[in-house]
Amino acid sequence: MMRFYFQKKVIVGFIAALGIITWLGVSAYLNSIKFKRTLEWVAHTNEVLFHAERILGIIIDIESGQRGYIITADSTFLDPYTSGVGVISAHLENLKKLTSDNESQTSRIETLTDAVDRKITFIKKVLEERNKGLDGAAKLVATEKGKMLMDEIRVLINDLQQEEKVLLQQRTLVSENDTLKFYYAFIALLVASGIIIVLVFISLHASMRKRALADESLRVALEQVRDMYDNAPCGYHALDKEGYFKEINKTELQLLGYTHEEVVGKMKFQDILVQAEQPRFEESFPRAQLAGGTHEMETSVVRKDGTVFPVILSDSTVHDANGEFIKTRSVMLDYTERKIAEDKVRQLNHELEAFTYSVSHDLRAPLRSIDGYARILSEDYGEKLDEEGKRVLGIVVRNAHKMGKLIDDLLDFSRVGRKEINRSFYSPDVLIRSVYDELKESEKDRDVELKLGKMEPSYSDPSLMRQVWINLISNALKYSKKKRKTLVEITSHIQGKEIAYCIRDNGTGFDMQYAHKLFSVFQRLHNTQEFEGTGVGLAIVQRIVARHGGRVWAEGTIDEGASFYFTLPTEHNTFT
Repeated sequence: MMRFYFQKKVIVGFIAALGIITWLGVSAYLNSIKFKRTLEWVAHTNEVLFHAERILGIIIDIESGQRGYIITADSTFLDPYTSGVGVISAHLENLKKLTSDNESQTSRIETLTDAVDRKITFIKKVLEERNKGLDGAAKLVATEKGKMLMDEIRVLINDLQQEEKVLLQQRTLVSENDTLKFYYAFIALLVASGIIIVLVFISLHASMRKRALADESLRVALEQVRDMYDNAPCGYHALDKEGYFKEINKTELQLLGYTHEEVVGKMKFQDILVQAEQPRFEESFPRAQLAGGTHEMETSVVRKDGTVFPVILSDSTVHDANGEFIKTRSVMLDYTERKIAEDKVRQLNHELEAFTYSVSHDLRAPLRSIDGYARILSEDYGEKLDEEGKRVLGIVVRNAHKMGKLIDDLLDFSRVGRKEINRSFYSPDVLIRSVYDELKESEKDRDVELKLGKMEPSYSDPSLMRQVWINLISNALKYSKKKRKTLVEITSHIQGKEIAYCIRDNGTGFDMQYAHKLFSVFQRLHNTQEFEGTGVGLAIVQRIVARHGGRVWAEGTIDEGASFYFTLPTEHNTFT
């Protein structure tokens, strides 16, 4: 970690310095382009000024020659006129090209071209009149039209030159500002580069000084982790693809009675299993590598001295970037004392269930007598009883029947705890539909709708799960009988290594603060006058689900219905 931090600082400092140098190079290049562009604009402006000055100069020369010719009639004075007309046209064309990107200058040059044409035409007319005689030429000159045209040309050329000078000044100012900004930025970034280099050096120096302390801290931490691993209150080990021990902690070695050298790389895990478990491990270990491990698997292992003790194993698997198995991470707990305690509890439960069964069975005889004598009394002496006597006799009969139902439920509850679980894979759709159809027979006069969603396959005892669905569906039908239309919805989904099943109804619901009482024996949230029952049905559901390794819970809202959930493992644990 320290090495990575050290390299990170070097890389960050190098990137920062390289970025600054790159920025300086790019800025210098862009600035040189701007400077070159400014020089081009200066040359452009000077060229525009040159052509404008030449046009004005040629016009002045032509006008001077015109005056000389008028006075002397000497044709040599016409040389500027003869040579200047064509040259002026060339200068005007150059001006148009140079200012083609400037709309105002283009317009001004068009006006200047028109003024120059009119000026040349006027001079030509004066010369033609002079060839006829002095008086005609003098009259034209006296109109001062030539002077006005000349003044117009001077104004247009002056405006043209002034705008070019203003543009040049603006461009030069922008260029100077950009150059100044670049200069300041260049100085600032040079200073920043120097500071970064100094800071990186100081940081690296400090990091190198800390590295020795960090290495020492890391060594101590590794020793502490190793101590926690070796002296944990449970055994830890790792197995490779073939089942050989790759790692094992001291706690597990002490449990087994072996040394580290005797186990790692030399023994397979099946070597410490009791002989009856070894074939099962060899068959299931490859599957466990793909499944990702197991959770709380019970088995028995053999110590070096030959003694056997029970353990609980849990593990996960480690894979590389390509998904290839590397090793297991396994936990082994010696649960000898727990197993003894569980055996005692199991024996007590068995005795309690036997007692419950015996008591329930023995209670049937006096109940039958009470029911029988009550019927005799009703049939033989009913006419002699008054209304109060008949009412009391009816109460005796009803309570005898209720007691009989309660005894039946107790017997069912007892049998659920004793019955052996025979698991198999099956889809519960058919089972649920069969249970619903049977229960619906006694509810023909009710409007009931069953919505059965996709049911995930279950690995459980079908006969016991049938009892679960009977109790849950009958419960949903019973507590929604006051609704105009009963809606029962059954769904399932996979969550992790469990399948969660849910049955919802739109019945009377319940207060969530009493939800913890729902799955206890004889606990009811509604009185028997509203809804019949003994309070054993949900307790049976809880016991069956718990024996399958699942959980039960419920959610509800008063007058809005209830949802009952239970989970089952996705599959029976594989051995590792």
